Amino acid sequence: MERERDRLNKEVETERLKRVDLQNQIDNPEEVEREKQQMTRDLKALQQALGEQDQRAAKAEAGAARLSAQMEELLKVNISIIFYIF
Repeated sequence: MERERDRLNKEVETERLKRVDLQNQIDNPEEVEREKQQMTRDLKALQQALGEQDQRAAKAEAGAARLSAQMEELLKVNISIIFYIF
C-alpha cells in the first residue's frame, strides 16, 4: 500500500510540475515566443545543413558515375589492346 501511495504521489508531483510549467507559459507569453523563434532559427539551420549535405551527396554520386564510366572506358581500351596484341 505504501508503494502504491509513493507511486501516486510521484504521479501527482509530475502532473503538478506540468501544471506549473503550463501556467508559466500562460503568464509569460514573451518567453514562449522567444523559444518559438529560437526553434524556428534552429529548424532553418538544420534545413540548410540538410540541403548542403544533399548537394554534397549529389556531387559525390556524379563523381562516382564519372569515375565508373572512365574505368569502363579504360577496360574497353585495355581489352582492345590485348585482343590486338594476340
